[in-house]
Amino acid sequence: DIQGVLRSRPVRVDGNQVKINAQTQPGGFILVEIHDQAGKPVLSEPFRFQGDEVSEVVADVQHLSGKSIVIKFTLKHARLYAFEVSSK
Repeated sequence: DIQGVLRSRPVRVDGNQVKINAQTQPGGFILVEIHDQAGKPVLSEPFRFQGDEVSEVVADVQHLSGKSIVIKFTLKHARLYAFEVSSK
């Protein structure tokens, strides 16, 4: 099994959602967790992504506007091409 973890640098929340451009293989997934800068989760549950999407909304972060977050991605048989904090 190929699995890895990626953590973003701190990102200031200027939008209301986190989106990813990603693709998973059969049996693969991406878990998306939102943490504060101290490393504590700020959402109750991670978002589990499977599929092939260019702009998939994976978290609502409107309540974190103006704060900095760290996005943790756990990937298994998956590719993460990009992520963004967006208002659209």
